[in-house]
Amino acid sequence: NNFLVERNRFIKNGKHGFIVSKRCLNNIIRGNTSANNKLHGFMLHQDSNYNLMENNVAVNNTDNFVIYGSSLNTIKANKSYNPRSSHARLNAVSKQNFIQNNIFYGGKRGVYLYDRIDGSLIEHNTFSHIKGEILTTRQASRVLWLNNQIGNVHYKIADGDRVVFGPN
Repeated sequence: NNFLVERNRFIKNGKHGFIVSKRCLNNIIRGNTSANNKLHGFMLHQDSNYNLMENNVAVNNTDNFVIYGSSLNTIKANKSYNPRSSHARLNAVSKQNFIQNNIFYGGKRGVYLYDRIDGSLIEHNTFSHIKGEILTTRQASRVLWLNNQIGNVHYKIADGDRVVFGPN
């Protein structure tokens, strides 16, 4: 808890580039690079709350930024390039997370929210050259999507999900 991870490189690891797992609180992950890892570039795992991931670069990981079962985290001012699956993935009952001021370029999918996501703010991001959906949801509620710059308007919102689109 309460640590700073700054100016590191996580390259070609067999699993995750960088991960905090199980009850890691109040950390700052800033100014790092995570590239070509087998799984995720940056991951907050299971009850890792109140963390800030900012000014990082993630390239060609399965998912570049992941929040799994964790709440009140911020993914901010990062650059994400060509993930094999998603730029940002939130799942497993993650609540009240923020995705703000990021650049998402290339790859298959922008933001993927599923498995009882509750309360996500996705704002002021730039999405370009995304091959598939810029937003995909399945079991997501109270999602606010606004002031994003988007190159396409492809999205996939599951029946019953609650997403509010503001101006983009």
